[in-house]
Amino acid sequence: VELRSKKTVRINLYHAPGAGGTTVARRLLWEFHTLAPCAILHKTEPLVTAERLSRLTAITGQSLLLVIDGARIAERQIDELYDQVRSRLIPVTVLQILRRFHAQQEDKRAYYLPSTLSPGEAYRFVEIFGRERPDRKTALEALNTLGDPRHRTAFYFGLETFESDFKGLEPHVAARLEGLTPTQRKIIGY
Repeated sequence: VELRSKKTVRINLYHAPGAGGTTVARRLLWEFHTLAPCAILHKTEPLVTAERLSRLTAITGQSLLLVIDGARIAERQIDELYDQVRSRLIPVTVLQILRRFHAQQEDKRAYYLPSTLSPGEAYRFVEIFGRERPDRKTALEALNTLGDPRHRTAFYFGLETFESDFKGLEPHVAARLEGLTPTQRKIIGY
């Protein structure tokens, strides 16, 4: 609906670390890529980026879906870019992904994705990952029913299923270490 309106819109997807907010955003891009131009913004100079977005929407004649990961770009820069795009009436729907440790106020254009899965979601993870790795199904069922409820997350199901081959561990740890001071890194190393 937002893409069809040809307005400048900002949607915030807040998520707990490890909840899969970035994955959800990328999945949304994939789902919408045949309906509208889509892009992921990795860095920005707000004035230059706004001009480029203007050209993209002019060339395609459509609204653009733009994903911005708040872990990569400072909120101040995102705010400045949004103000530039909005003041020029560029038809862009900005999906801003923001990590938060606590639930955020939800409203019409702000959503929070918790890290802990609902019982139904956890059951689907057990079923799907269990088909992928039948030898790990018992461990997955135990994680779902016996384990600490705080570990009932997509991250832990992936770790339990794929063990050392799990591709999410390195990026997960790197994201937690990003932005630490040298002293904090030294403390973590012990």
